[in-house]
Amino acid sequence: MPSRAASNGRQSVGVAARIESKPAPIGFASFDLDLYSSTVDAFTIFEQKSHCLTLPRVHCYFDDIMGLSFSEFTGERRAIEDFNTRNERRKIAPIFGLKYFLPPQFSNQQWAEMFYLAHMFDHPLSDRPDGLTLNAQRPLAQHLTRSVAPLCVPLADFVVSYAPSVAALI
Repeated sequence: MPSRAASNGRQSVGVAARIESKPAPIGFASFDLDLYSSTVDAFTIFEQKSHCLTLPRVHCYFDDIMGLSFSEFTGERRAIEDFNTRNERRKIAPIFGLKYFLPPQFSNQQWAEMFYLAHMFDHPLSDRPDGLTLNAQRPLAQHLTRSVAPLCVPLADFVVSYAPSVAALI
C-alpha cells in the first residue's frame, strides 16, 4: 500500500489503490496512523461491499490506543467507535482475554491489549468455524481439560454425594 505521503497525507489514496489492485483477502491489518482522520480513511477497506477484500474476521493491531493521553474520544479509539456506530453488520472490538492465551512471558505485555478483531458479520463465510474458538459442542469438562488443565482439579473430585443424616430428619 502506498505511504500516506503519496497524496496530501490522507489514507484514502492508499486504500483506493489497494482496492483497485484486487489483492488477496486481508486477514491482518496493523494501524500505525496516530490520527482519527487517517484511521477513518483506512477503515474504508472494511466498509466495501465486496466480500473478497477481507476474511470474515480480520485481526487488527492499533499502536496508538494505549497511554495517558489516549481515550475513546480521540484518535484510533474514536475512529473505532465511529466505525461501529456507522456499520450495523461490521464491528471492530478488542480481543478480550487474549493475554490468557499467550505464553506466560508475554501475558502481561501492553501489546496484548492492542489487538482487536474486525468482524464482517455479513460476509458469506462469517458463520463458518475459523479454528480459533473452542468447540461449543464439546462438554465443559473437555474445555477445561484442554484449555486450563494445569490449573484445574479433576472434575471427578467435585462429585457430591448426598446422604441425609438421621439427626437432620428428627
